[in-house]
Amino acid sequence: SAIVNNAGLVSVSGAATEQGFEQTFGVNFVGTAYWTQLLRQHAVIGRGARVIMVGSEEHRQHALEPDAAEPLGAPTRASWANAMARYGRSKLLLCAYAHELGRRWRADEIAVYDACPGPVASD
Repeated sequence: SAIVNNAGLVSVSGAATEQGFEQTFGVNFVGTAYWTQLLRQHAVIGRGARVIMVGSEEHRQHALEPDAAEPLGAPTRASWANAMARYGRSKLLLCAYAHELGRRWRADEIAVYDACPGPVASD
């Protein structure tokens, strides 16, 4: 079986999810990680499965150590530059998460990949 996690959101507003995370971080990383863990717990992801996390080239532009003025995952001020920084960091964290899951699940023969589809124009 194969699971493709393709959540992707850029929230310019910087508003929070119901759980208190900044929307971009909440959808792109927290929601994807949570969903993946639920699928694993309920045996949807089992021995021999493949899990693909859809990333973004934007992750190459950002670091996992965000500035103290804008903590990772915290609601923040609205601006396009901040939105793209939050998006890039969320996708970078997703990439790191994919690599860690791959390491942890290797013994169960579950392959985890991080893939970038390239620039895509969407509405």
